[in-house]
Amino acid sequence: MSDMDDSERTLCRRSLLRHVALLSGMSGLLGAAALRDAAGAEQKMSQKEAEYQPTPKNGQTCAACEQFTPPAGCKIVVGKVSPQGWCQFFATKTPK
Repeated sequence: MSDMDDSERTLCRRSLLRHVALLSGMSGLLGAAALRDAAGAEQKMSQKEAEYQPTPKNGQTCAACEQFTPPAGCKIVVGKVSPQGWCQFFATKTPK
């Protein structure tokens, strides 16, 4: 075989290794995204587990919480919640 053949074979091998590395990295990213989606799909907790109450506590209300979804929902607590309610997972909404 000529030097040209060895050179082409080396470039081909390097190219193949780069593509394998790239694909491996991409599958890792896709796997991480799938894990994030699965975590987001977890079931919500009960109102009892969240220590939900239909009244404010120390000036904190569901309406002012990051988890609240109007008009009466929550991203982490099952069932309807009052905008004036409160639970132990209160997190102040961040300005958008």
